[in-house]
Amino acid sequence: MLRRGLFALLALLLLSRAASAVEIPSIGCAADGQQGAQSAPVGATKVVEIEPKRAALLAYYDSPFTGTVLAPRGWKCFAYYGAAGSHLIVARDDVPGPLTQKVTGPAVSLATFDGEIGGGYAVAEYLTLVFPDQAEPFVSDFWKSREIKPIRLGPFPNDKRHQIGASRIESETPGFREGLGTSGVLKKSGLPILGMIDYHASDSQMRLLTAKLPSDLQGLKAEILQDFAARIDKRYAK
Repeated sequence: MLRRGLFALLALLLLSRAASAVEIPSIGCAADGQQGAQSAPVGATKVVEIEPKRAALLAYYDSPFTGTVLAPRGWKCFAYYGAAGSHLIVARDDVPGPLTQKVTGPAVSLATFDGEIGGGYAVAEYLTLVFPDQAEPFVSDFWKSREIKPIRLGPFPNDKRHQIGASRIESETPGFREGLGTSGVLKKSGLPILGMIDYHASDSQMRLLTAKLPSDLQGLKAEILQDFAARIDKRYAK
């Protein structure tokens, strides 16, 4: 019994060292879009449960048009917004001016699409590709009402995909390959691109996170994806 008690105490000590409440910076990101250029909101700090050594490598990046994303600390950020959707790009190097240019270097991108307004086309495309079971009735109504045919984004046979529930998928697009990771603003390179896409039929909201991390920061991928999923779950937990 004593030995079991000692093992239990040791496990608790290791767990407490693995994750603890720490403060990490929250960086406001400037934006541009339909209503013109918007200055960056004032940053602050957020308290999170995370392993301290990893916390020192991370920061939150925030825009009122896109929400918040966790990404490597010290990177640059900028948001684009409009009726078709919004994109928050956090890049190690420069963020491209027009959104038509893809980001070549390491970066994290958060894209949001509202299927009830201008983002319906993107929502229909992604539903057709990654959530065929969720595609009806949204996809069929969307295409019929516009009398147009969908442009397929894939399929992406090289992706490693893991389905989480009915409407969330985690993926990895290998280096030098096209896939879900390159379907947005990140350009293919020798680095793999992590992705997570989530769709909620209740409000036709789709969110896509893609992350191309350099080799020395690959260990941060779990925290970035888990934070993205947790924020969505909290939003719909009512």
